[in-house]
Amino acid sequence: MKSTKSLTITSVGQTSLANFLGLLGVVTGAIKAIVLPILATIGSGGLADVDAAVKSVSTAVSADIASVAAFGIAGWVGGWVYAWIANKALRYT
Repeated sequence: MKSTKSLTITSVGQTSLANFLGLLGVVTGAIKAIVLPILATIGSGGLADVDAAVKSVSTAVSADIASVAAFGIAGWVGGWVYAWIANKALRYT
């Protein structure tokens, strides 16, 4: 006879899910603010002069630091709300 095991989720940790999605938001914001300007500089051929490349990348990065924080905050709030809704739904089922 084959035994089956089932997993029953009764609640979701709001803070832990919020922290996880907040971290994902920060990573997404960092990609937007740091990685994409570097790739744009490489793609445009702006690496001929190292000083100009560093200046253009640092200007782009410092202009988008606020978006990194915004992505992190939005991810954290979204994760908290998602966990709250999930806990309400799990309570009723």
